[in-house]
Amino acid sequence: MRVFFGLGLSLAAGLALMTQALALVGGSPVRVAACTVWSRQVGGNSVLTPNVSLTNGVTVTLVNESTKTTSAITVTGSYHGRTVTDTAKVELKPGAMMTVQRSYYPPSTYIDANAQCHVVRVEFTDGTSWSGGSQ
Repeated sequence: MRVFFGLGLSLAAGLALMTQALALVGGSPVRVAACTVWSRQVGGNSVLTPNVSLTNGVTVTLVNESTKTTSAITVTGSYHGRTVTDTAKVELKPGAMMTVQRSYYPPSTYIDANAQCHVVRVEFTDGTSWSGGSQ
């Protein structure tokens, strides 16, 4: 009887881990809530004017939708043919939101606000990680 009880606990633990892994398939444990082009401050003016203003990069708002605290998040940002992948060392607790600014494109001429960002890797404080590649 003890053998079956031990196997039952092992099986239950294995199923719980598989369920958590399946929940993350097809989506990152950290969601990009916003990806906005930001400008270089010139004379206190931060208004972005197409073909006049210069960008400094993007502001990325991230939301941790997992049950674990992150230790690092890798984001790929794309803006008019330029793509940069960068890792931010951030401890983001489950359910928490934060904004990071990344200097992906300086000194690019501002064209429009159509920047795209997605999470490609998340490392957690417990030593585990998630990788999703580009989307």
